[in-house]
Amino acid sequence: RMAERARAVLLVSFLSVSWSFHLPRNPLSAFEYKLDATWPSATTQFVRSAQDFCTAVDDIRHEVYVGLRGPGIPESGPVLVFGEDGTYRRSWGHRLVDMIHGIRLQRLVNGSLRVWVTDLGNGPLGHTVKMFSSDGVLLETIGTAGEPLTSLKPIQFDQVADVAIGQNNSLYIVDGDGGMNNRLIKLDANRKVMWSVGSRGMKPSQFNIPHSVELDPRLDVVWVADRMNNRTQAFNTTDGRFLAEWTCMRPLSPYHIRLDPSGHYYIMLDLASARLLVLTAPDDIKALNICRVVSETVMHPNNTKPHAFSVSRSTGALFIGEVGANVTQKYIPCNTSNRHQAHHPDRHEMSFVCTTVFEPFMLFLVFAVVLTWILQRRMRSGGRAHYHRVQMKDGSSWHK
Repeated sequence: RMAERARAVLLVSFLSVSWSFHLPRNPLSAFEYKLDATWPSATTQFVRSAQDFCTAVDDIRHEVYVGLRGPGIPESGPVLVFGEDGTYRRSWGHRLVDMIHGIRLQRLVNGSLRVWVTDLGNGPLGHTVKMFSSDGVLLETIGTAGEPLTSLKPIQFDQVADVAIGQNNSLYIVDGDGGMNNRLIKLDANRKVMWSVGSRGMKPSQFNIPHSVELDPRLDVVWVADRMNNRTQAFNTTDGRFLAEWTCMRPLSPYHIRLDPSGHYYIMLDLASARLLVLTAPDDIKALNICRVVSETVMHPNNTKPHAFSVSRSTGALFIGEVGANVTQKYIPCNTSNRHQAHHPDRHEMSFVCTTVFEPFMLFLVFAVVLTWILQRRMRSGGRAHYHRVQMKDGSSWHK
């Protein structure tokens, strides 16, 4: 009887451990993130009165651009540049930007870098899209500076929000972070309007604060985060034709959208709930209407207000500008399928740490012990006769 029980314990344990190691691992483990509390190493650059609104990553020089706005901006300007290792390198933009909202990088064929900034300020420099060199030299201004207007000839903006760079130096611009305009505009390399789509509303091709824009070059699709309509909309890059809308993130509002380094997933950010969502990017234009959230990260609930982010193409790390906490945070992929909250006294009192591969092993080891105990109890109460050997004085024995 003891041998049978031992075999049962071994069998159940073996099956449980085997099951734990053959569980389907989350293929999106790279989208489970934890806070890198050591970034940046020069935290004094983040003035508590200045809001961190946007970021961009240069994967060639391994630099992170951070856009600030509000009182307390450094005298050198609202654009701070850090190394991906967290070291402070430089800042620029003094008297060149009224109020930064978005920032995007463009690597030219000759290897030089261009820094695109959307300026939605109401001062004499605002309502423009600006192009800078990597050290802050203003190279181009699109729009009528200081004038919130609606014209396309000449091109004018009202609280322009974000810009994406397409093929042949084309630009896709979302215009209308609360202003008169609610539109998506495509400009060619000569800054001629190729097409424009949008007005205020809830119907397809209408917007209520188009807040972010991203390109999917595989399908020739441009996506717009339609913030107040709690959806994203997809358009054809050639003619601006409406293709699809996604609403599976509701009731959350997509503030910001970026394609992940693999090109197969979208990452979206919601400010109010401080959540990062990962959605499957369709591989076929026919599947464009399929909206599926496959991963969700709750960053922190205490009014940090993550506004915009960028993705390192080389490491997968996220650099998130938080307008509530007035700081930029770095989140790195966990590469595991589980996430837990842990106390951290220096950064928002909380970070995310990743569990190890042994967690499912321990879970099912406990399951094996419990199941074995249940089997033993059932065998004991199953009504079967129990025998034991009795040794007689004459040396014989019999079973009772």
